[in-house]
Amino acid sequence: MKNMRWKQHGCKLRYISRLPGPLVRIGPNEVLCTDVAELHRISSVKAGYTKHAWYKFGQMKPGVDSVFTTIDPEERREKKRKITPAYAGKGTDSFEEGIDRGVAGLLESIQTRYADKEGVAMDLTRQLHYAALDTLGEVAYSTPLGFLKNNRDMGNFIQINDKILPIMFILSEYTSFFKMMHHWPFSYLLPREGDAVGAGAVLGLVAERKSE
Repeated sequence: MKNMRWKQHGCKLRYISRLPGPLVRIGPNEVLCTDVAELHRISSVKAGYTKHAWYKFGQMKPGVDSVFTTIDPEERREKKRKITPAYAGKGTDSFEEGIDRGVAGLLESIQTRYADKEGVAMDLTRQLHYAALDTLGEVAYSTPLGFLKNNRDMGNFIQINDKILPIMFILSEYTSFFKMMHHWPFSYLLPREGDAVGAGAVLGLVAERKSE
């Protein structure tokens, strides 16, 4: 925890992950695993592992679980069964077309705003981030979320994430903190549709696309 407070946690874990062996003990009840194949096996609903309450910190709405935050193995297995075809593109006729439109939107943004324009700097990382979010909108709702069209961080979603995620990473070690956040009055601090900024603003954009 001392390393986390001094923003050295990631650097320490990266160094430790390079030590010999598939697992490294990093705490009294914690091990670090960076083997991709092993992580896939552990994450499988058939692996027999039960998720820790830590995963509950990912709830966007108190009491509403996604596949990521569902702890009960049987409930998680049923949810995963329902969404697996969507991830594979089955039953979604516009899956590849949506990705194509997202890429086309990125290329158009670069061409019209930056290509052959002397003195105009382009932040490629930011453009790729916009394109990724718009492509998600294309695949899920057949329409972009507007990041590339407006060429700006809609609702300051990216900016707020960049600032708050390092803090949330540290606080995620305290599961009691997140239990508290999911109860009144602290639950009002969580994102919700209708917020002017942050994840709530993006949820609002998604709600608008769903209603169209």
